[in-house]
Amino acid sequence: MVRRGLIAIAALVASLVPLTVWNSTVHAATFTVTSLSDDGTAGTLRWAITQANSLAGADTIGFDGSLNGTITLTSNLPAITDSVTINGPGQSRLSISGADTYRPFTVYFDNDSAVVFTLSDITLTDGGGDGGREGESQFIYNSRATVFATRVTFQNTDGMAVSNWGGTTVSTYTNCIFRNNNIGIFGDHGTTPAATTNTDSDYTNRTYVTNSLFENNQVGINQERWTKVTNSTFRNNVSGARINGLNRTQILNSTFTGNTYSISHSNWTPVEWTSVGRSNRLHDGNVFVNNSYVFYLADTWNNGQHSQQWTTLSNNEWDGTGVWVFAQDWNGQTNTSQTVRELQASGISWREINNIDYRTTTTTTTTTTTTLAPVATTIPPTTVAPTPQADSGGSQSTSNTSTTPLAQNRNAATAAQIVPAPQVVATTVPPVTTTTTTVPAPAAPELSSGETGALVDGEEVDTTLTRSNNALVVSGAGIEASVYGMSPDGARIDLDENGLLRLDTQDQVVVEAEGYVPGNVVDVWMYSTPTRLGQLTVDAAGAIMGNFQLPESLSVGDHRVVLDGENNRGQDVTLGIGVSVGEVDQSSLASRLLIIIPVSLAILAALIIPTTLRRRREEAAIN
Repeated sequence: MVRRGLIAIAALVASLVPLTVWNSTVHAATFTVTSLSDDGTAGTLRWAITQANSLAGADTIGFDGSLNGTITLTSNLPAITDSVTINGPGQSRLSISGADTYRPFTVYFDNDSAVVFTLSDITLTDGGGDGGREGESQFIYNSRATVFATRVTFQNTDGMAVSNWGGTTVSTYTNCIFRNNNIGIFGDHGTTPAATTNTDSDYTNRTYVTNSLFENNQVGINQERWTKVTNSTFRNNVSGARINGLNRTQILNSTFTGNTYSISHSNWTPVEWTSVGRSNRLHDGNVFVNNSYVFYLADTWNNGQHSQQWTTLSNNEWDGTGVWVFAQDWNGQTNTSQTVRELQASGISWREINNIDYRTTTTTTTTTTTTLAPVATTIPPTTVAPTPQADSGGSQSTSNTSTTPLAQNRNAATAAQIVPAPQVVATTVPPVTTTTTTVPAPAAPELSSGETGALVDGEEVDTTLTRSNNALVVSGAGIEASVYGMSPDGARIDLDENGLLRLDTQDQVVVEAEGYVPGNVVDVWMYSTPTRLGQLTVDAAGAIMGNFQLPESLSVGDHRVVLDGENNRGQDVTLGIGVSVGEVDQSSLASRLLIIIPVSLAILAALIIPTTLRRRREEAAIN
């Protein structure tokens, strides 16, 4: 027995040795910020970053729950040279201000060891730099490291909010807000494989943007590196997404409203690169409303001949406002400019597939005065574009006698762009009949706020409603969906005292769901008056996620968020969740009281009945 005991003890000690050795080489730690000061004393953010840099391993920095306000920097924070996660308390609770002079975060790939910087739930405002290339980045400067930013607001800069420099820089921005900046996201050209591919990892310089808002910026995104934008909103920017360089671009299921230029492209492709695919610049499932230019295409070969053969426009929705495509092309002899104001089944050199024009069918004969492009604006990088010529409704080609290739300043942080000057042209429009196909609104359950329902192949089915983390969660027909609100500052909106989701028109509604067919799309609608908010593509796990700006025209009262798609059983499912905008309708409140009262009685019974039964058992035992 003694020997067996010694053997067991020896085995236990042996099993602990590797763990002890491993722990001796990793010193990950957690540091808590307890002060809004920036003097470097214990408890300040400056102190916490310094401590994290001094320890090997991925450390974590958090904030005391009582901390609420602004940390105003007195100099740049220490550069991050070791992996660290900073978890903020919320965008509306804590801000870091650069006082228009200093930059909060500089992240370096250091000592041949990959650095990963993760930042969440915080606002960065009034940033600044310290001169030179890095100084242009006023909130996060990423040099060959990996950055993850989630629920971060970047606002009020006169330079670049964030920048990515170097061939191995990877950045991911999820549920972020870029507002009132000169440039939101900037990236240099990084490194490009000689043959572009569809495999992400073949590109070592990548930027992902998901469920994010770009509002009131001069330029939302200005990139030369690999870029993928999904389920994002670009609103009231001079340029929404400005993509230059050779890397692959995907802009998917996003909304562009009130921008001068929604999406523009310019590259300088070597003529020997014959393997660049037609969908190297893919724009699919986007919605364009009230923009001056939807697509501004100025890609070119390095011999000076323009070509837009790498661009594919598919499944986009357009309200007919402004110019659909302004493009530059080589006609075999010279470069020409095309101004296209109608969707085309086949582009001139680009490709168009299943795009939708939402203008209604009309027959008119009018003489109109048309104001074209906006005033000249200084935005990077450099492109000298020809002035678009007025046309009579379709497309028009005009010779550009200058064959000088676009001057591509691949490393310049800022440079002037000459954009089309405004022109006023009297145009006589002949009778035109435009026929459009709109997506029909699905039949949806009639619901009040706080109620849910579902239709499967048009038939009503039962659903279950629960509430979790300030979200309404509905299960039914093989789908589980969660709907919650997000305020303009990026904070999740609390359910009210009745458990209802109450929104204002400046808020966003966030949708998460699973149980759909991978690769399919799910349409997201807002009722009572059916308004299509957008379309989400189902991922490989059968899930969707997206956030949508509420229509400004939405009236006060009860409304429904409606998801329309095919579940993984092959059934068409229309799922509805009732929400409120502004004041709650009193009739719906009365109906909810009818639900609340039985639930309250059930809870009361659950408390009283066991007590009564216990008392009776005790009396019976005494007797």
